[in-house]
Amino acid sequence: MSRKKLEDLLAIEQQTQKQWEEMKVFEEDAPTKGKAEKYLATFPYPYMNGRLHMGHTFTLTKCEVCI
Repeated sequence: MSRKKLEDLLAIEQQTQKQWEEMKVFEEDAPTKGKAEKYLATFPYPYMNGRLHMGHTFTLTKCEVCI
């Protein structure tokens, strides 16, 4: 069985976590762009016990547009 897909995903995960660490995006005192006020939104991301539905999109959209 090929592990290529898993290895590719793990490589993407490592690259993304490195970027987050360098940009300090998940730190309380993360740098801001311009004079925008910081905010924190939490979203319980869906897991694979069922299919995604519009409720997930609705909830996530609130996090994205509350700027």
